Amino acid sequence: MDRTLTLHRQEAADALLKPETQRLLAPFVQQPMTAHEAAEMLGMETNALLYPIKRLTALGLLEVTEHRRRAGRPMKVYRATAQVYFVPFASTSEVTLASYLGAAEEQVSAFMRHQMEHLLLQHHQDWGLRFVPGPTGQLHARLALNAETDLDLQPETAVMLNFVHPYLQLDHQDALNLQQEVLEVFQRYTQIRGAQRYVWRLGLLPVVNPDVQI
Repeated sequence: MDRTLTLHRQEAADALLKPETQRLLAPFVQQPMTAHEAAEMLGMETNALLYPIKRLTALGLLEVTEHRRRAGRPMKVYRATAQVYFVPFASTSEVTLASYLGAAEEQVSAFMRHQMEHLLLQHHQDWGLRFVPGPTGQLHARLALNAETDLDLQPETAVMLNFVHPYLQLDHQDALNLQQEVLEVFQRYTQIRGAQRYVWRLGLLPVVNPDVQI
């Protein structure tokens, strides 16, 4: 069973919400290792990792498991204090649940933006955003080549899906069926081991507050 830890200390909870903390902690979750071994995995200089390790240890996210003997001073071996961390909203300094969720998702959003930027610049040097009215009159942004033409990444040259459909009208059972079908497709494709890495981000939510528009 995975070792779990609930973070009640605000400083530790806030730290773990930050993408950089998650990145630095990840090697130690996999297995115990020295600062030098973790630095190699992270592509960093060992000296640059020493202070973050000291801070993560002080926050209770890392612990020393052993001292390896060597010529000179023994080397400390660190591991994460858990394999699974739980950060309660109440333990953070976030004022609203929305900001809490935003902090947790920022790493994924930033990663998606970076990959999309690279893909767009690779295939189209000239593009922008075309704002068009939706069913309720709200303006929605679309990637476009000009005022009349949406950006079209040809399937034979590029793979990129990134869109929001805010006006899908479904009964509850239809929404459940859609969710199940999408998950089945996802599970089928996770069995494939191809040459290119892809990121897949999905979201399906009922609109419970129609006063908030996108």
